[in-house]
Amino acid sequence: MTKLALKNPLAVLMLCIALVVFAGVVTPRMSVDTFPELSPPVLVIGTKASGMGPTDVEKTITWRIEKAVSATPGVDHVQSLSRSGLSIVFVWLKWGTDLNSAQTLVQQQVAFAMSSVPKSLGVIPPFVLQYDPSNAPVVQVAIYGGGLTGPQLYDYAANVIEPVLEGITGVASASPNGGRERQ
Repeated sequence: MTKLALKNPLAVLMLCIALVVFAGVVTPRMSVDTFPELSPPVLVIGTKASGMGPTDVEKTITWRIEKAVSATPGVDHVQSLSRSGLSIVFVWLKWGTDLNSAQTLVQQQVAFAMSSVPKSLGVIPPFVLQYDPSNAPVVQVAIYGGGLTGPQLYDYAANVIEPVLEGITGVASASPNGGRERQ
């Protein structure tokens, strides 16, 4: 290959010039998107259970939902997060899975799993949504101290900070997460 290039320097030069011209013509016409449209096949299941600790949420709600949805056709894997009063389960589907039909199946599985949770616990029925990256939180604010107790800080976040943030143009929603709610 090297001998051929050395015997034909003019051909090599013409090939290099052709590549540079091609790159100069094609490159400006290529579309580049900073934030391309990408919708990963993920469903999010959220369940609110006020007054329950993270361990109780995991044992009573999260575990049941994970077990029920992991057997659903098209599910690749399941991830979960159990917090005080909140269970969030992410259901990752295989690429190419129809999200609408998968959402319907998952809703049925979740409803069946939650039918065995005692009504006396006050668990709000779960919601199942298709994950949309454009709805992911852009800003998270942490508040602390100032001589206030945990419940007072939570009340301040819910009654003062949340309305201010939601009043800003372009903000879809704001909500306190974590902390100690007043009993």
